[in-house]
Amino acid sequence: MASLVLQPPVFKDGFAEVVALVPFANATAGDTIDVGVWFSVVLGAALLATAGPVAGNAAVAVVSGTVITMPAGPNKTAGYLLVFGERA
Repeated sequence: MASLVLQPPVFKDGFAEVVALVPFANATAGDTIDVGVWFSVVLGAALLATAGPVAGNAAVAVVSGTVITMPAGPNKTAGYLLVFGERA
């Protein structure tokens, strides 16, 4: 389990509640990413992977506050997190 490098979102929109598309690389199940720089609370997150067992499908990520944990399936995978939450 590792902390992933936080990259700027490729898309972000919203007022009090925000939606952002955050890229990631080299992710494995159980890895975490903290998006607290953009969100005060994450209400939901979905993994959109480019390879591996979840490729082409959305998988629900586990959220605790602003920390998102990769769900089962990814192994050295790249893709995006679609994140919904309250603005930081």
